[in-house]
Amino acid sequence: MWLCTRSLLVQVEERKARLASLKGNAGAVSSAELNKRQQKFNKYFLEWKKRKKAVKEMVDTYMEGAPKSMTAKKFMSENGLETDEEHKVDMAVWEKLFKK
Repeated sequence: MWLCTRSLLVQVEERKARLASLKGNAGAVSSAELNKRQQKFNKYFLEWKKRKKAVKEMVDTYMEGAPKSMTAKKFMSENGLETDEEHKVDMAVWEKLFKK
Protein backbone atom coordinates (compact mmCIF):
# COMPACT_ATOMS: atom_id res chain seq x y z
CA MET A 1 0.00 0.00 0.00
CA TRP A 2 2.80 2.43 0.93
CA LEU A 3 4.59 1.87 -2.43
CA CYS A 4 1.41 2.53 -4.35
CA THR A 5 0.75 5.79 -2.47
CA ARG A 6 4.37 6.86 -2.86
CA SER A 7 4.21 6.18 -6.59
CA LEU A 8 1.05 8.26 -6.91
CA LEU A 9 2.61 11.14 -4.98
CA VAL A 10 5.61 11.11 -7.32
CA GLN A 11 3.30 11.17 -10.34
CA VAL A 12 1.32 14.08 -8.89
CA GLU A 13 4.51 16.08 -8.34
CA GLU A 14 5.74 15.34 -11.86
CA ARG A 15 2.45 16.48 -13.34
CA LYS A 16 2.40 19.62 -11.22
CA ALA A 17 5.86 20.48 -12.55
CA ARG A 18 4.71 19.83 -16.12
CA LEU A 19 1.63 22.00 -15.61
CA ALA A 20 3.74 24.83 -14.21
CA SER A 21 6.04 24.71 -17.24
CA LEU A 22 3.06 24.77 -19.61
CA LYS A 23 1.51 27.70 -17.78
CA GLY A 24 4.81 29.54 -18.00
CA ASN A 25 4.74 29.25 -21.81
CA ALA A 26 7.85 27.08 -21.84
CA GLY A 27 8.45 25.74 -25.33
CA ALA A 28 5.97 28.15 -26.94
CA VAL A 29 6.13 28.49 -30.70
CA SER A 30 7.43 31.84 -31.91
CA SER A 31 5.20 33.94 -34.14
CA ALA A 32 7.80 33.64 -36.93
CA GLU A 33 7.67 29.84 -36.72
CA LEU A 34 3.88 29.88 -36.60
CA ASN A 35 3.79 32.15 -39.65
CA LYS A 36 6.17 29.84 -41.51
CA ARG A 37 4.01 26.80 -40.72
CA GLN A 38 0.82 28.63 -41.74
CA GLN A 39 2.34 29.58 -45.10
CA LYS A 40 3.44 26.00 -45.69
CA PHE A 41 -0.02 24.69 -44.81
CA ASN A 42 -1.66 27.26 -47.12
CA LYS A 43 0.62 26.22 -49.98
CA TYR A 44 -0.19 22.52 -49.63
CA PHE A 45 -3.89 23.15 -49.00
CA LEU A 46 -4.26 25.22 -52.17
CA GLU A 47 -2.39 22.57 -54.16
CA TRP A 48 -4.69 19.87 -52.74
CA LYS A 49 -7.78 21.85 -53.80
CA LYS A 50 -6.31 22.49 -57.27
CA ARG A 51 -5.55 18.80 -57.82
CA LYS A 52 -8.93 17.71 -56.49
CA LYS A 53 -10.64 20.06 -58.94
CA ALA A 54 -8.48 18.87 -61.86
CA VAL A 55 -9.26 15.22 -61.18
CA LYS A 56 -12.98 15.96 -60.88
CA GLU A 57 -12.92 17.80 -64.22
CA MET A 58 -11.05 14.91 -65.91
CA VAL A 59 -13.52 12.35 -64.57
CA ASP A 60 -16.47 14.50 -65.62
CA THR A 61 -14.99 14.94 -69.11
CA TYR A 62 -14.47 11.20 -69.47
CA MET A 63 -17.97 10.45 -68.21
CA GLU A 64 -19.54 12.64 -70.94
CA GLY A 65 -18.48 10.12 -73.59
CA ALA A 66 -18.49 6.97 -71.49
CA PRO A 67 -20.96 4.13 -71.99
CA LYS A 68 -24.10 4.38 -69.86
CA SER A 69 -23.07 1.28 -67.91
CA MET A 70 -19.97 3.10 -66.63
CA THR A 71 -20.51 5.19 -63.52
CA ALA A 72 -18.07 7.75 -62.17
CA LYS A 73 -17.59 5.65 -59.06
CA LYS A 74 -16.85 2.53 -61.12
CA PHE A 75 -14.45 4.45 -63.39
CA MET A 76 -12.58 5.87 -60.41
CA SER A 77 -12.40 2.46 -58.75
CA GLU A 78 -11.03 0.78 -61.89
CA ASN A 79 -8.38 3.48 -62.26
CA GLY A 80 -7.25 3.55 -58.63
CA LEU A 81 -8.69 6.98 -57.87
CA GLU A 82 -9.91 7.64 -54.35
CA THR A 83 -12.04 10.50 -53.11
CA ASP A 84 -11.70 12.46 -49.91
CA GLU A 85 -15.27 11.47 -49.09
CA GLU A 86 -14.33 7.77 -49.19
CA HIS A 87 -11.80 8.51 -46.46
CA LYS A 88 -14.24 10.71 -44.52
CA VAL A 89 -12.19 13.88 -45.05
CA ASP A 90 -14.27 16.93 -44.18
CA MET A 91 -13.06 19.83 -46.32
CA ALA A 92 -14.84 22.33 -44.03
CA VAL A 93 -12.49 21.42 -41.18
CA TRP A 94 -9.46 22.12 -43.36
CA GLU A 95 -11.00 25.34 -44.71
CA LYS A 96 -11.14 26.68 -41.14
CA LEU A 97 -7.35 26.19 -40.81
CA PHE A 98 -6.65 28.08 -44.04
CA LYS A 99 -5.76 31.73 -43.45
CA LYS A 100 -5.09 34.27 -46.14
